[in-house]
Amino acid sequence: MGIFYKLLHKTENSKSALGHGAPSPQVIRHIVCLCYDAPYINSLKPQMQNFIINAEQERGSVITPTSRITFDSFYENSSLEKPDMIRQKLEQIYCQVYRQSAMYELADKTVPREIQHKDGHTLVKYYVLYEEPDSLDNNVAVPLAAPATIKIIRDSSIVAAVAPTIITLNGVQVATIANGGNAVIRVNTSPIVLQTNAVGSKYVRYELDVPSGAYGEIHVKANVFQPKLTVWK
Repeated sequence: MGIFYKLLHKTENSKSALGHGAPSPQVIRHIVCLCYDAPYINSLKPQMQNFIINAEQERGSVITPTSRITFDSFYENSSLEKPDMIRQKLEQIYCQVYRQSAMYELADKTVPREIQHKDGHTLVKYYVLYEEPDSLDNNVAVPLAAPATIKIIRDSSIVAAVAPTIITLNGVQVATIANGGNAVIRVNTSPIVLQTNAVGSKYVRYELDVPSGAYGEIHVKANVFQPKLTVWK
């Protein structure tokens, strides 16, 4: 799984050709690339990524620091031609990233896009999940006037006590915290998305606004964020 955080400025001059009479750009939440399972497929992933980015930019779509891309495949390549298997795969991918209860709704909202072929078979099928229109303003990250500092505190717990808590910031791993430990990170944009290496709970993913130049403390316990304990100074 990767993130388009390095590609944010590529979209500034994109055409706003959205179709459906949409008045504002569509913000990409997640791109899923379902690939043909073959030994050479990994070498083609950069080409695939560029292909779908260019296609979405031509549509006027916006890539933000929280936009994600996932490459996946099936055990049987014939599943690439089976809509029910494709939907099941989308649900599995979303379950690992978002709330488990939301995976069915997100699969419903996913839009099939381009298909690439090679040697007479399907090479990759692209699927795009867009942010909801009424939440665009809250999801487009903007630079902070001054960097903020966040201390992430892992409160002691007997649940998964031995295993480290892995923290990602906008999809990029930034910290590994032992039970009872902490980590300090710097943040340059807002809003941000923090996530742990757990699944199935509402607060393994924590979206929040960051005040410019502020110092904040965020607590996580048993791989779950504790938003009520967040403080800013």
